[in-house]
Amino acid sequence: ALLPERFLPQGRYENIRLTEAPALVNNTVYTMTWIATDLGGNKTSRTVKGVIYDDISPEILITIPVTGEFFNAPMLSYELNEILSRCTIIWEPVSVADDSTHNVVLEDIELSLGVFNKKNFINQSALVDGVTYRLLIDAADRADNNLSFILSDSVAFELSTASVKWERIGGEEDKGSPHVIDVPDEYFGIGPQETSSIITPNLINGSIYRLTLSGRDLAGNLAGVVYHNMHFDIEPPVLDIIYPTEQPEVNNTDVGYELSEQLGNATFTYTWLSGPEDTGSPHIINLDQRSLLEGTTNRYSVSPAPFLIDGASYKIEFSGNDRAGNIGNVVIRESVLYDITKPIITMMIPEPDKVIIGQEISYSISENLEVGTISWARSGGNIDNISPHTIQLADVEKNRGDYDNILLQNNTELMSSTTYKVTLRGTDPAGNESDPAISKNVDYVRTIDGEWIFKGAVITVVWSFKTTNGDDGVKGEFEQWIQMGKKVSNREAGSFTLDYSNKPWTIDWSMDRSGIRRISLFEFGDNETLNVITGETKPESWEDGQIMQYKYTP
Repeated sequence: ALLPERFLPQGRYENIRLTEAPALVNNTVYTMTWIATDLGGNKTSRTVKGVIYDDISPEILITIPVTGEFFNAPMLSYELNEILSRCTIIWEPVSVADDSTHNVVLEDIELSLGVFNKKNFINQSALVDGVTYRLLIDAADRADNNLSFILSDSVAFELSTASVKWERIGGEEDKGSPHVIDVPDEYFGIGPQETSSIITPNLINGSIYRLTLSGRDLAGNLAGVVYHNMHFDIEPPVLDIIYPTEQPEVNNTDVGYELSEQLGNATFTYTWLSGPEDTGSPHIINLDQRSLLEGTTNRYSVSPAPFLIDGASYKIEFSGNDRAGNIGNVVIRESVLYDITKPIITMMIPEPDKVIIGQEISYSISENLEVGTISWARSGGNIDNISPHTIQLADVEKNRGDYDNILLQNNTELMSSTTYKVTLRGTDPAGNESDPAISKNVDYVRTIDGEWIFKGAVITVVWSFKTTNGDDGVKGEFEQWIQMGKKVSNREAGSFTLDYSNKPWTIDWSMDRSGIRRISLFEFGDNETLNVITGETKPESWEDGQIMQYKYTP
């Protein structure tokens, strides 16, 4: 077919009717091609595929409702011979005083080709009980062929009577059972009805009822629904959190709680407060109904667990409703730090394979601890009958920071010349346990300061030591004298140096006045006994002389 010359100039043309149009066949799919040549002889073409030619109006057949009959739901049974582009079902009241017109616009599958049985339309509004309607249609197919006519002259929408009966079958006593009420006719419309304004009987909290809903419409339809074991409950449930506890920090998302009754639903909500930002906040965890039984539910891991941010603080809320819909109290943990990073503890003193004089230790902690302990476990040397010594750190010893040469408040007495394995560990308030800081083969000795007395058969020898500050307890002033009864003789002062670098340990002592110098082997027999071998030359072993046993005198 050729375009008339008046449509050839440049411009936009719509709804052109060809004078020599081809005879097309209805409901046939065509491919359309435009071929054009401009004044310069340039040719071009455009093709559109899948064009359906349709010049016949659509057909719709309605089987329900039938003119002159009653119906109890605004549902249609109909058949379409083709797909529609639009369709409006019109419920027009015969008397406009009874109701306004309902225009129901069909959507999606409702416009499809085929048969529909008792279709309840998506956009259907509630009709008025007892009103007679005229049913009309206004539609068009995809080719915009229009269809508009009356489907039915008069159809009556009727819902007549309904009642509800509550009959006690268990639970708390109800002397007024059974209770029967008539449902007002304003609740006879199609769809869910909000009946909270209906005056209900005075049911008894805690009673169990059989609920019967029955009704009859003017179309002759009977209906009846029975619900057994309906627990009447108007008391809100009481909720309480038992985990997490009131502690300010946690390292998990476990929960535990107490319920005064079984719940229908419950949630834990984690809302970010401070710390590293949590873009996923709030985290709402719906608990499994199987975990909502009356009583105590001990700590357990929820699944899926919320993905919280390490180092962030959250408000935790526990809420829920019982099976009757009563809203329970909301339990709140105002600010809980989520911490999954374990503390770092470093122990500088005692050092492994070294001697420690006294019980002063040095260590550092990366964060405040909830619990901290140091353990001294004997691994050699003198017998220590109360090993291992487990010492709890005091509060002031558990704070974040460095601790240099401190004497712990809760120390117990160790045994001198005993080898220990020393372990320092801690747990932060969230429950994260540190890796242990361990020093092995630590030889503990007490300070040598004080008077040590050797009692022989005839004479008594007294050694007195006083270490000087800044010399780590290995150097100081030394004094020796001899006692016979109350008589003191040969009293002379000097100095001493202890050498713990190798065993057997040595005391290098000398006298200022006489110039005498000796090197003695020594060890502690216990905390109040000093075993010594002394010679004019340094003894090489404990077999190189007679052991003299000095006792400490406070």
